[in-house]
Amino acid sequence: KEGLTYYWETCPSCLNYIGLVPRPYKVEIEHFDIAGNIIHHTFEGMSATLIMHEYDHLNGYLHIDNALAVFNMPAEEQKTFRESHKY
Repeated sequence: KEGLTYYWETCPSCLNYIGLVPRPYKVEIEHFDIAGNIIHHTFEGMSATLIMHEYDHLNGYLHIDNALAVFNMPAEEQKTFRESHKY
């Protein structure tokens, strides 16, 4: 993990909740392919945010568990809010 960003995340797992989540700007992951070979990937920016969001799900966390602030708002309102609070 490297760097730090903040993004207003949403998720179908938490309908109507949007949270300001700190995430690393850059992540490196290692995984195995179907043949058992080790594969390395590096993700930066929004891709790193998405990877870490999904990684949290694998560990039983939701974005609101790590959020610095959380708002309850309908999906259409979230869309407008995120347009003015871009990554």
